[in-house]
This record gives sequence, structure tokens and C-alpha cells, in this order.
Amino acid sequence: FAVSDGKTAVRPSYGGMKKAVLTIVNKDGVRGMYAGMSPNLVGAGAAWGFYFFFYNSFKSIFQEGDPKKQLSPAAHLSTASLAGVLTLTMTNPVWVVKTRLCLQSP
Repeated sequence: FAVSDGKTAVRPSYGGMKKAVLTIVNKDGVRGMYAGMSPNLVGAGAAWGFYFFFYNSFKSIFQEGDPKKQLSPAAHLSTASLAGVLTLTMTNPVWVVKTRLCLQSP
């Protein structure tokens, strides 16, 4: 795996959700619960923005410019699939950077 760097002994090991929350809050304060939020906001915001943009663009193409024209289930699936592939292509660099930021040594 791309995230397996062989340094697992350096990373903390939590005994469950409650223990993880308590450890993070005790070590870093409540602010620690929001560490790394910026890349997630950029990635999620961009992903949803691109997805809706591409979905609506392809939907308009499938409707041939007539917004009242109903699409078949296959057309909806095609539109959503195309939008998803393009969204993934556009936002993958953000997720690569986010993952590398998470894996860097403190």
C-alpha cells in the first residue's frame, strides 16, 4: 500500500473511539480534534462543486437543451458516472497531498 511506510511503531495506537478522543483532547486540546481540517474542506468542497457542475453539464447535453425532457435511468447513470470520473480526475491531487500530509513525520 502507498501508506505503508514501515513506521507503524511511531504512530499512536488507540484502544477505541473514546480512548482516541480523550488522548487527542488531553494532548492537543479541543483544537487537536480539528487538525488537518483544511485539506478536507478544500477536497470535499472542490469534489462536490466539480461533481454538481459536471453532472448538470452532462444532464443538459443528454436533455439536448430541453430542461423539461425526462432522462431514462440509463441516462442518469451515465451522467452520474461521467461526472464522478471527471470529479475524481480533478480532485485526486488534493487527496494525494492530504494523504502525504497525514503520513509525514511530526
